[in-house]
Amino acid sequence: MLKFKSKYLLISAAILLFIILFSNSSFLRNSAKKYLPGSIKNMIKVTIFGEEYIKEINLNKISNYNQKILPETQFIKLLFTKIKIESINTGAENYFYALNKKKGELKKKFFIDIFEDEIYILDSTGTLLKINNFSNFSEKKIENNISKLKPLDVKDFHILGEEIFISYSFEVEKNCNVLKIAKAKINNFPLKFESFFEPKECNNNIIAGKMSTFNLNGKKGLLVTTGSDGRSKKKYAQLDSSVYGKILFFDLKTKDFQIFSKGHRNPQGLYIFKNLIFSTEHGPKGGDEINLIEFGKNYGWPISSYGEPYNFKYNDKSGYKFLKNHSKEDFQEPIYSFVPSIGISQIIKIPEDFSIFWKENFLVSSLNGRSLYRIKFNSNYKKIIYKEKIIIGERIRDIIYFEKQKLILMALEDTGSIGIIKINNE
Repeated sequence: MLKFKSKYLLISAAILLFIILFSNSSFLRNSAKKYLPGSIKNMIKVTIFGEEYIKEINLNKISNYNQKILPETQFIKLLFTKIKIESINTGAENYFYALNKKKGELKKKFFIDIFEDEIYILDSTGTLLKINNFSNFSEKKIENNISKLKPLDVKDFHILGEEIFISYSFEVEKNCNVLKIAKAKINNFPLKFESFFEPKECNNNIIAGKMSTFNLNGKKGLLVTTGSDGRSKKKYAQLDSSVYGKILFFDLKTKDFQIFSKGHRNPQGLYIFKNLIFSTEHGPKGGDEINLIEFGKNYGWPISSYGEPYNFKYNDKSGYKFLKNHSKEDFQEPIYSFVPSIGISQIIKIPEDFSIFWKENFLVSSLNGRSLYRIKFNSNYKKIIYKEKIIIGERIRDIIYFEKQKLILMALEDTGSIGIIKINNE
């Protein structure tokens, strides 16, 4: 009799759950949550989803104590929406494209910039778009000669004055790729990009390529990040004869460049604030960094890193492969290092008028971490006082602040969407 009763309860509970799940009535859901005994609710969950899955969910809830989920954050409520960009393409067909395709995870990689209060988007294949205001959304494709180059992998674009700069990887021959920079007048249609920088030195895979405007000793110029990784290419980061593994400064008038800093693995983000240069850099297995970049300094790669090689073997008696101290070797210590890595991308400063609760705050975006990190530095920007993780749920390739409309815009590459964050004033 007891066995029959338990079976009856289980069937009844399963039917009730089915009705709740597939009904639009919030009343039924709330009633089940309120009136069903805890043991019955748990039995339903285990029956439908499995015991191990429920254990994992419960553990995640406990482990993520106090973790807020959008639209809530620690101290303010936000409005978060997405607008899919129909005209952008999946990533360029290169080494990383092949890896993602094998995993069934093709991404729509793109970057965002703003010129004269209009939003521009450039994807990794060279498709350039101008976006109209979000209330009457439309995409206007801007014809240009860069998009006709094959194979091509855009690394970033930067609008300076009336010129637009594009950094991109181009395969000269098999296993020989170079990082090139081209520029064009933004108001001359179709855009005709001309060469600004074409090194003869090649690398297996071109990474980094982020750009930003900077004045060095009274000269207006362009800072460009370059990466250096791979078994035989790591050493480039320490060689002054190589352009890779560096942050380079280009004089805009002469096109001459000099090494601004070296010892970089893969600096994905670059941001200037009060003449301070912030860079975000991918470590290997662990060790993503936030760095304060200074002229002539060495940031340690591939000698010092708080990460380890991807083929790291646990309990290896020989110990760490990279030194776990930068300053002892006269290298610059990162402001902060993420261990484990978050797949760090860009960093920006949040203006004071966004929210009184986010004053003096920066946002750091992440790729595989699929989150934003709200951080505050100390007064000399040498230390992070706190960080708040804000889960977005997609890889964030780029992030920018749209001052006119007080919006935080994100390049979300899982769905190929612009993510829009604004303050909830209700």
